[in-house]
Amino acid sequence: LLIGGAIVAALLDSTRILYQLSLYHLRSSSAAFLATLLSFFPSSPSALRFAPYSEPFFTYFSYRGMLACVRSQWLFASLYFAIAGVFRSNAVLLCGFIIWNMLVAPLLSGRKELLSVNTTLRCVAYVVVSLSPFIYHNYRAYLLFCSSTRGYPRSQWCEGSTLPSIYTHVQREYWNVGFLRYWTISNIPNFLISLPILLNVWIFCIFYLSYLPRILRDGFARQESKSGAHLPLRDSLFLNPSILPHVLHGISVTLILTFSAHVQIALRILPSLPMTYWAAARLLIERPRWGKAWVAWSVVWCGLSCVLWAVFLPPA
Repeated sequence: LLIGGAIVAALLDSTRILYQLSLYHLRSSSAAFLATLLSFFPSSPSALRFAPYSEPFFTYFSYRGMLACVRSQWLFASLYFAIAGVFRSNAVLLCGFIIWNMLVAPLLSGRKELLSVNTTLRCVAYVVVSLSPFIYHNYRAYLLFCSSTRGYPRSQWCEGSTLPSIYTHVQREYWNVGFLRYWTISNIPNFLISLPILLNVWIFCIFYLSYLPRILRDGFARQESKSGAHLPLRDSLFLNPSILPHVLHGISVTLILTFSAHVQIALRILPSLPMTYWAAARLLIERPRWGKAWVAWSVVWCGLSCVLWAVFLPPA
């Protein structure tokens, strides 16, 4: 079963999808190729590519959904995000790409004629579809543990709020997850090993947001290319207005990882973000010294992770 799962995980290769996404957002085949090449050295190679675990499947279907969004294939996007949600609960954030592309982007670019009551209702329906696994899991848990007809003792999480979340309850009670709960002296090593990839994403987000006024003023107002993608500002390949939802998504994820989660899972979560590789590609193109340092860390850490995975993998 483990070998079969690993084979399926390897077959669901996300690199081709990442290249197509990068080509759309960066508008440069060489930059897209570089970002895709950097994805071969993720901070969690065994989990992201080889292991029968949730990350390879989550990454593949989330990339598929993101690509469907830029192609205005909303139904496919919602279905891909829903499948991603079957594997990881943080897929709830992916519905933001549907909302952005259907409602926010047309508003910012002045294409208000694309907005209508029908479009809004369709957007709500697609969001509900993408959130359906999360809603189902919580509803199923509520029936099992909060309904007196099931025979189970009523759990305390049922009384927590109007819309109780079993995921939040389990994370808090059994994993001690919560705001600043992980900020202890004993966890400093976990912060140190996660620092490179967190800094990579944070630096890119700060860089992008520093140009946000110009992007909002000039980028969205520029004439679109024939492919329907906004042209990037001349300052950098990595300032395309279409990257903004990825930056907002990245900020949300890194805030959670930094302040309200076991920070070391950043090594498994952040490699599933396309922006992680765009940030690394930007360093190599615009800040070569820092880019080479990132590549060196990626290669060393990736190799060490593979060795440790092979050594400690239990025999079949």
